[in-house]
Amino acid sequence: MNQEEFEKIYQNHLTPRQKEVLSLVLAGKNNQQIAQIIKINHSSGISHHVTNIAQKFGITHDYHAYLVELFAQYRPELVKARLRSQYGLTNVKDYYQVGGTLAPNCLSYVERECDHQLFTALLESNYCLVLNARQTGKSSLKIRTIAKLKSRNIKCVAIDITCLGGNEVQESRTKGFIAELFSQLDIVLDVNKWWQANKHLTLMQRLKKSISLLLETISDKIIIFIDEIDSIPNADDFFALIRACYNQKAENPNYKRLTFCLLGTVSPDDLMKNKQRTPFNIGIAIDLPGFTLKQAKQSLLPGLSRQLDFPEATLKAILSWTKGQPFLTQKLCHLVIKNVTEKQVNVAQIVNNYLIHDWQQKDSPQHLRTISDRLTSNPHKNQILKLYSQILIKNNNNQEVENLDHYVVRQLLLSGLLIAKNETLQIQNKIYEEVFNSQWLNTQVLWKQAAFAASTNA
Repeated sequence: MNQEEFEKIYQNHLTPRQKEVLSLVLAGKNNQQIAQIIKINHSSGISHHVTNIAQKFGITHDYHAYLVELFAQYRPELVKARLRSQYGLTNVKDYYQVGGTLAPNCLSYVERECDHQLFTALLESNYCLVLNARQTGKSSLKIRTIAKLKSRNIKCVAIDITCLGGNEVQESRTKGFIAELFSQLDIVLDVNKWWQANKHLTLMQRLKKSISLLLETISDKIIIFIDEIDSIPNADDFFALIRACYNQKAENPNYKRLTFCLLGTVSPDDLMKNKQRTPFNIGIAIDLPGFTLKQAKQSLLPGLSRQLDFPEATLKAILSWTKGQPFLTQKLCHLVIKNVTEKQVNVAQIVNNYLIHDWQQKDSPQHLRTISDRLTSNPHKNQILKLYSQILIKNNNNQEVENLDHYVVRQLLLSGLLIAKNETLQIQNKIYEEVFNSQWLNTQVLWKQAAFAASTNA
């Protein structure tokens, strides 16, 4: 949408009553307050007005937030400063967020099919696995989903395993985990006293007992989100416990109210290290693909529209480089806004200058180095890089590479460098293809030497 289209809708397609409601929305009033001001009995009538107004501007969800953002763009004088600040709209160059977890009301967050899939699956009490490469939007998806679930009065707990301490002994981490459960659900428990009273139990028995106590104390549904699960050392017993909770649904009605959502950078096949134990074969896998132009337009176009003559064409160019990879797309959008000259921009030049050329020095916040380090520090790096070199050659020759269920393939997928599409392996996007090219491979001397030694010994 450009300024002319906006003004046409605003001037000609809104009723006087809708404009009155809209002015109060932009003043920061909630539906109940607006209903009182314009003397409507029920706030549901205001919701109806806001929905109709938003849809006239082509807005399909988060009506209040996107109306505020739209008017901050084209009629900023109508939006109260406090409201602009609340939505992070004080400076258009701050519209995109590069790195970190996006807040639930972040306007540049792009909703994908996985948002609906995860929310629906958890509502239906399905255990869920969000296992994907780093910086693909897992934590932002978690935060946004929790906000939606809490609006349905569902109790949620979010525990980041890394916050329990990497150097702590398992007993301390388990105790900290239990403390987080009760604290986040506002249940008073003297954890030290309870822990001491149950010292005759194993760590997993104590954890199981604490979960049972939660279910006895709270009658509502409880969803426990556990992030960074790949950081759990010696985790077989922990995952076995979660599977036991799942199985308890058939015996104990209380456990039907309990759901787990596990997030991390690990393959489901690698959760259980001891292959003699039952594999972790429960839960719905939620995939996080790159987003499409259709998905991205509503959230990402507004930040470009005020700065560029052809924002949609620019967004298409950005996505042609990133293929919707969340971190790279936010970063490239941010770089574009910073480098606009007379409402024009050369996306390819920005990519080359800021993302590809001398990328080791310009990779901040760190992203490309994370991929490189994950591959080159892996104990199986020689096999990984050898396979990648073969994929790179076939990719340059437009040849397909079959996706095989193999540890080495899984590591390339978890790095984010590759994606599996239509049963084939592909390099995720053009930026990765340019950065992790044959020259990058040639710098990895160790794997080349090992591959040569293996061939001469064969």
